[in-house]
Amino acid sequence: MHQREADINLIKRILIEKDRKGVYENAFHFIHVYSRDEEILLLLCQIFESDWHESHEDMARAFQGASNPVTVETLFRVALTEFEYSWNDNYPLQRKCTWALADTGTEEAKNFLEQIKQKANEEVAEFADKRLRNWDSEWRRKGQILNCYEMHSFFIPLEKYSESLKTSSTEAQKIIGNLFNKRSLEYGDYYPRELVEVIREYVLLYQVHKNEVAEQSLKDQKFSAPDESALTINPIKLSFLSMMNSCNWLREENQERMFAIWIRKEAFAEILNDAVLISENESQKEIESKKVTIQWLPDNDFLGTKLEREAIQLDLNDEAFEKLVNEKIEGISDITDFVLEQRNHIDNGEFDRLFIPKEGIIQI
Repeated sequence: MHQREADINLIKRILIEKDRKGVYENAFHFIHVYSRDEEILLLLCQIFESDWHESHEDMARAFQGASNPVTVETLFRVALTEFEYSWNDNYPLQRKCTWALADTGTEEAKNFLEQIKQKANEEVAEFADKRLRNWDSEWRRKGQILNCYEMHSFFIPLEKYSESLKTSSTEAQKIIGNLFNKRSLEYGDYYPRELVEVIREYVLLYQVHKNEVAEQSLKDQKFSAPDESALTINPIKLSFLSMMNSCNWLREENQERMFAIWIRKEAFAEILNDAVLISENESQKEIESKKVTIQWLPDNDFLGTKLEREAIQLDLNDEAFEKLVNEKIEGISDITDFVLEQRNHIDNGEFDRLFIPKEGIIQI
């Protein structure tokens, strides 16, 4: 039996038998493993609303990490519920529910927080009100994330494809991509030395590679294989769906692995400053003769249909790529499993389950 089927059967058994121990031992883990699986999450939501166990706080914390929109109605109902076993007058479960709603970040979740503010007791209403007041400032927390395991302090925010259609930019000739703000505490350059907050901005680039060189590149955190120095036949893109259209969701030969490449925003700006804009009808030979080239090509939806907006594509010659490898790459993460998961949803016609990286206009 497939592991997913076995886990669904286990969850259903826990529900039927009202197995408190089963909830304690499995629910948190299942929410984490199946954070984008709506069928399983809805079963777990039934457990979450049940009054025959005492694992609600753990589940609320796990739902916060999952940040899946399918959970918001259940989180709303539990936020207005007081279970008999609860003895803490500080309402920790309800607080966790408001945090989970806020981190989900959808308009529906925001509306539920508004209702909690109006309907709940004074303490719980204040939890909801605080999350509403901080809604805009906490935008980086919102939505699902894809952890970059090779780079533990980096992550890629995700959103449902259907949600992205409501907010995505349609402006042509704008750089569409993912900008990551990394905050850290560092000592200042003055005395007495004090810790100051430093914000660095990183741009996410995508590239596809063949299996034979992928593992070594991940290990070295650079593209060290000899045949990886020239990118004129393997361009760099910032738009996830544009890259997916180019490699046919990793179905093309020698394009079996998908890398997320992080570089400093200022390094990306430097690459752009060295770039020459070319037209779509220039020959490959003309492209290869230039150090760095930019092409504006139609962006794509998940089925490959061309959109009105355009996406940027970078091609670098050997010299420019060597400089990128040696000086500019902050880190590389393998997101192949995520791509294959989304490809499987498309192949099965499960378009409502499709997630993509959250993207917007990058100001350079």
